[in-house]
Amino acid sequence: MAHVTRRELSLPRYRIPTGAIRDQWGGGASGVQEKTVQAKDDDPTTLATRAGLAALDGRTDVDAVFFATTTAAYEYGSVTPFLAESLGLDDDTYVQAFGESSRAGTAALRAAHDAVAGGREAVLVLAAEAPSPRPRSDRETVAGAGASAVLVEADGDGLERVATGSCARPLLDEWEAPGGETRQTADDRFARDKGYVETTEQAVDRALDAAGWAADDLGALVLPHPNGKFAGRLAGAVGVGEGVLATPAFGREYGDLGAASTAGSLALADLAAGDRLVVAGYGAGTADALAYEVSEPPAAASVDGETVELDYVDYLEHADQLE
Repeated sequence: MAHVTRRELSLPRYRIPTGAIRDQWGGGASGVQEKTVQAKDDDPTTLATRAGLAALDGRTDVDAVFFATTTAAYEYGSVTPFLAESLGLDDDTYVQAFGESSRAGTAALRAAHDAVAGGREAVLVLAAEAPSPRPRSDRETVAGAGASAVLVEADGDGLERVATGSCARPLLDEWEAPGGETRQTADDRFARDKGYVETTEQAVDRALDAAGWAADDLGALVLPHPNGKFAGRLAGAVGVGEGVLATPAFGREYGDLGAASTAGSLALADLAAGDRLVVAGYGAGTADALAYEVSEPPAAASVDGETVELDYVDYLEHADQLE
């Protein structure tokens, strides 16, 4: 059996209230009150390294590292070997990258479970984002920085995967062309209802059916938070109240962590032995859902309370947008 035995979240200490961004350019509120911002010398690899070191806690007996991000440092080039080396792993460690959309985080998690079910002993899943959204773009008031880590093992107590579900629909609610200056977003209501809510609901329903569970059986629903509002709508569509959301304030407090959002939410979830939960991810028309039973919950991550608030000019420098 494949189990989640460790879960971690690593957030940079820098923050900017989204009201400070709207003061510059105007625009309506997204439900994100404050978002995390990377340090000036951070990229997804450095952020993922911190999360990975915390998850491994000195261990080096990992068969594979799966790394998910949509803000890769290079369009062409592999950073995963550097990531494995920074974690102290040998060069025979299998590495694989996942991208394409924010769904990359749960795609990597599902692949890790499949790898362990197929004979691997331990797979480390890392997801990280260090966004650099263009000023005045829709992403500027929501895109946050951070990294999550999940260790999937064949042996040990933790979260046992019971079933999976998926949904892949031919729609693009977000996209970025090669060489494009910024990510494009479809109509907000289309992106929310047809994209995030309907697609992810289908994946969650299929995972519940495969597990033989009803929505009422869930003790927790772990979702991505593209802003401060979407997850509550999806919980209602699934048939549970917002009280079942593992971390309802995640998007409001940290912003959209993209590929790291779902596992970041999982890292903070308050879980108990015997709980049943579904962990779901979404991006660009495709969703994954994984159903788990908890034997013994791995320790939840903690967020450092010491933060540094940036003004808008400092934020632009951190986000590499100051010309």
